[in-house]
Amino acid sequence: MHIDNLQAELNTIKNKYHNKERELNAETERLNGLLQQQDVQYHSAMAVEIDELNQDIQKLQGEKNALLLEIQQKQHERYN
Repeated sequence: MHIDNLQAELNTIKNKYHNKERELNAETERLNGLLQQQDVQYHSAMAVEIDELNQDIQKLQGEKNALLLEIQQKQHERYN
C-alpha cells in the first residue's frame, strides 16, 4: 500500500509539472506573439519616419537647386 501511495504522489507531481510546462509554453507563445507584433509596429513607425526624412531631404534639395539657379542668374547678370 505504501508503494501505491508513493506512486499516486508521483503521478500527482508529474501532472502538476506537465500542467506548469503547458502554462509556460502557452505564455512563451503569447509573449513571442506580442514581441512580433511590437517588432512590426516598430518597423512600421520607422518606415514612416524614414519616409518623412526622405521628403524633408527632397524639399531641401529643391531649395538648394533654387538657390543655385539664383546664384547662376546673378553671376550671369554680373558678367553681362
